[in-house]
Amino acid sequence: MSGDDAVLINRDQEAREINATAAPVRAAGGSPMGMIVVFQDLSRARELQRRLSFTDSHDALTGLYNRRRFEQAVEEAIDQSGAAPAILAILNLDHFRVINDSAGHLAGDALLIEIARLIERYLDDRDVLARLGGDEFALLLHGRDIEASAVWVETVIEAISALRFSWEGRVHEVSVSAGLIPVDNQAESFGTLLSRVNVACYTSRQYGRNRATIYHPGQEDIEQYHRDIFMAAGLREAIENDRFVLFCQRIVPLQGEGSDYLEILVRMLGREGEIVAPGAFIPVAERYGIMAAVDRWVIEHALVHDGERMEQVRNGRSLSINLSANSLNDATFLPWLQEILSASPLPPQALIFEITETALMNHLALAVEVIAELRSAGCRIALDDFGSGLSSFGYLRNFVVDIIKIDGGFIRHVSDNAVDQVIVDAINQIAQRLGALTVAEFIEDSASVEKLVKMGVNYGQGYYLHRPMPLEKLWLE
Repeated sequence: MSGDDAVLINRDQEAREINATAAPVRAAGGSPMGMIVVFQDLSRARELQRRLSFTDSHDALTGLYNRRRFEQAVEEAIDQSGAAPAILAILNLDHFRVINDSAGHLAGDALLIEIARLIERYLDDRDVLARLGGDEFALLLHGRDIEASAVWVETVIEAISALRFSWEGRVHEVSVSAGLIPVDNQAESFGTLLSRVNVACYTSRQYGRNRATIYHPGQEDIEQYHRDIFMAAGLREAIENDRFVLFCQRIVPLQGEGSDYLEILVRMLGREGEIVAPGAFIPVAERYGIMAAVDRWVIEHALVHDGERMEQVRNGRSLSINLSANSLNDATFLPWLQEILSASPLPPQALIFEITETALMNHLALAVEVIAELRSAGCRIALDDFGSGLSSFGYLRNFVVDIIKIDGGFIRHVSDNAVDQVIVDAINQIAQRLGALTVAEFIEDSASVEKLVKMGVNYGQGYYLHRPMPLEKLWLE
């Protein structure tokens, strides 16, 4: 007989978890003489197993369920939604980073523990509470409809906001933004529910905090928040995990003189390594103030990380890099860029920085300073999307630019649209009289090239001339 588990109480009244193995002892004739019993003390191994199991499913700081275990609970609720509907609620602490930064991480940890214990006092037996990470708490509520759950969450919010968290003699106020969503047969997955309920949290924060918002599908503003926040979160994660890749596109001379040059482009990589088109993430990055961080990633990688290789393979060609409005509005950006230029093996004379007309419109004073400093260092400046605004030519009074890129909206039909031809011709003539080269963007056919050559436009860019390619292909040429 073997493998029997039992609990043994020793002489000190300590319980020991054991595995008991017994074997009979027989005489030569086969008659039983006794039995050998072996006890294996499994107490330490079992305790370690329990601790590992707890750690795998619980948050180390608060002892609540962690994200992994909570996701399992929500997925189970989705599977049973027809019989037992539930509500998913998310509570985000506002300005938690301020407390962390001003009072220290020990204070932040203490606050999270205190709030976890406070919320637990309001739970029913079937409710599930978890800490998903950082300052985010999640609840799976049972036995209440969505309206009753919202009232319940508001009660918890009131209790948290009434908390006066004291640390080293200083009192910190706490506010909460919450969102709720039903876990019903319309729910696709935990990830989908979480992204949507985070939209509701964002709405609560936008409208003053210390409130709960119910997610309502079909409302265009909330759906847009959902898409934007999801992308913004993905962008921040991509920056933290270095999930971007550089591409380049040739800008080709149209008049048979001069050499081509390269515009450096950026593509985001999704979690599975798929390439995310710039039109999907750049507008969100600009809207949520993330584009400056993307600019810095591009500049640092192109000029420093890949700088030696770029200098070896560019063959005298210039490199053009875009600067966003977010960067122009950042007072620390220009000093940082000057340091990068000093550290780069690429000479400033080989660099062109493109600034869009929209960026100029919103940040003219800072843009003038940036342009002046960069041109002083030897870099050239290109004015991108020229002609898209009503006062395009007016900007040329404020500073000198080296290149004017004519907005692609005028180029797409320049071969057969008389109005576009007049506009492109006017931009080209004025630019060249001011000493600037011109670039026609978004060239898609040979007819457009022929028309632009006749007008005297200096350079062309577009899929017809060259499709963007990974920068790494330059190393193989």
